[in-house]
Amino acid sequence: MATISIFILVILGISCLTALIAVLVYYLRYRRHVSRVMNGEEAPNEKRITSPAETALSILIILLLVWNGFSLVQFSIVNNELNELRSKMNDISRDISIYSHEIEESIANSGSLVRDFQFIASSLDRQTLSFTYDIEVNLKEYRNDTEVYLNYGYNRIRMEKADGKYTTSMTVRLGECIYDYAYVEIISDGMTRIDTLQGTPTGPVWKDFLPQVYMSKAPWEIKEKNGSVTIKDDMKFRMVTRASDVAVTAAYLVTELNGSEIGRQKLDISTPQDEVTVPIGKTYELKPGDVLAFYTVTETDLGISYKSVMFTQGDDNGNIPYEQLIDSDGSILYSE
Repeated sequence: MATISIFILVILGISCLTALIAVLVYYLRYRRHVSRVMNGEEAPNEKRITSPAETALSILIILLLVWNGFSLVQFSIVNNELNELRSKMNDISRDISIYSHEIEESIANSGSLVRDFQFIASSLDRQTLSFTYDIEVNLKEYRNDTEVYLNYGYNRIRMEKADGKYTTSMTVRLGECIYDYAYVEIISDGMTRIDTLQGTPTGPVWKDFLPQVYMSKAPWEIKEKNGSVTIKDDMKFRMVTRASDVAVTAAYLVTELNGSEIGRQKLDISTPQDEVTVPIGKTYELKPGDVLAFYTVTETDLGISYKSVMFTQGDDNGNIPYEQLIDSDGSILYSE
């Protein structure tokens, strides 16, 4: 950029010098013309020669145009170089972020006694409505007297050592929510170390065993006026399955107002390939504080149902459940 700027300044300097010489030449010609007129050698209007002021003004305008052109070129060049510099800085920032993450991970791993671990979920027990995690933890180093305790959910379980590995199993019932990563207590030589097992399953982990009907297309034509909400559009629904041994027995689109059901429509969907279109053409009267919610309810052959909100109208302020697991007798196994 510096080379280009010097080049532009040189061109501008040459232009200014040329303009100055042109002004001097025009000035000398003008003085000669005036002298010849005063001596009677020429008539005043015989040959029109512009005055130095007019010539200087013309040249000044030309110089300004030239300068403006050079300025635009330089601005474009500077802007391109700034964009290129910004792109390089973004690349550097991204690389630094990646390297920092790798360094932090390396430091964390270097201070950890856990080499690796795995959580393997068994199939669902249809009688107890639960499944089991088979858990294995490998330590980088251990002694014969090393004890390992797994803390996961509300459980603290002593792990058994076999072939240099520490193993255990834990049962999780449908509806149980695990909020934090698992961690292990490693007790050796009278000292206790705690290592967090980053990436262990959290949340409503049982959802992996249940089929769920979800909204694949939301209604777009929604009008609100004077407390009225008018919906005139189509909603589309599909199903996702994660466990082949749990089947959908029925699915519904449920409409609720302030938590009370005001509408229920059956969805004819039984496989992931199905897509059901439901036309909506209705006006709802909402008072301040009212919440209109549309849910899907997926009933399964386990006798339990999964209920999930699709969209809401009104200010719910987190006062309505967004997903629930409901037992066959209507009791709530899970609500969030």
